[in-house]
Amino acid sequence: MKVYEAEPVAFSGRRDRVSVDIPAPVARGHRCASFGVSQRSMKTTPICLVCLAFVACSPSRPSQSRNEITGTPQERVARASSILAKYCQLPGPLLDAHMVEDVHDNSGGMVPGPSETWLSGVLVIPATDLSKWRMALSPAVTPAPSPTFTSPITPPSWWPAASAFAGCEFYAPKTLTGHSGGFVALSPAASAIYFSTTKL
Repeated sequence: MKVYEAEPVAFSGRRDRVSVDIPAPVARGHRCASFGVSQRSMKTTPICLVCLAFVACSPSRPSQSRNEITGTPQERVARASSILAKYCQLPGPLLDAHMVEDVHDNSGGMVPGPSETWLSGVLVIPATDLSKWRMALSPAVTPAPSPTFTSPITPPSWWPAASAFAGCEFYAPKTLTGHSGGFVALSPAASAIYFSTTKL
């Protein structure tokens, strides 16, 4: 390290000669003493900022929601009848009804697309109307499909147990619900209709 002598500086009438040390240049990759940051770290900082900005601006993940018919049996029947009437003419009255629609919203994904919907329900009908419902839902589907709840959301408390599907007659779901995926099951023993369908 080279040393230079500075011009004399006067303090209290004295003239002294002062020596000043000039630091050597900082080598490449050396850590800056004042900031504690190396040149390599300074180069990677813009990359980190770009990554953080990408994460912050990324679209939200698809969301799921559920709409369920609630109220008294009469209110549930009125609402379910109104929904199903959009797809078919009901062959007889409903004694009770439970219905739920689950929605998977894909509009906010990385590549926005159509939403997925699942319509599931239980309809209680008069035993004397079984033949009318068979005619309205026909033709029957064979072999019988797997009667699983199609929605990824947990089935509601009123959804029947697996044993309830024993002896059921199965039909294509589009006639009753307008959805092409899933199933419709008619239970003669319970005088009930179970359905769980999907539409994309």
